[in-house]
Amino acid sequence: MSRPSDRTAMPHRSGSAAGLADARPECWRGRCKTAARKLRGIDAAVTAGAGTVEVKFGHPEPDNLYSLCVQPNWLTATAVKEKRADGFRVEFAAPAPAGARIDWQLIR
Repeated sequence: MSRPSDRTAMPHRSGSAAGLADARPECWRGRCKTAARKLRGIDAAVTAGAGTVEVKFGHPEPDNLYSLCVQPNWLTATAVKEKRADGFRVEFAAPAPAGARIDWQLIR
């Protein structure tokens, strides 16, 4: 399996595939201009029966231009509905059961 080279075309922030290596987004292959402050949450509790959860960062990010991966410990679809400098909101297709937890990662 080959790995992408620095010459691989990357999409712009708008999602278009136009442009080559010189049109990369701000963060590409670890060359980010803004470092993340809070990178992850492990086993964050979710109230039983909840359809959403608000995650608040201990130290705010400088902006909301980050990516998130969220993994609940029950079988459900998830959607990040709001990203803010101080946190984010996740919605669940199936309500949280007793003992519900999420893991999340913030990527810049």
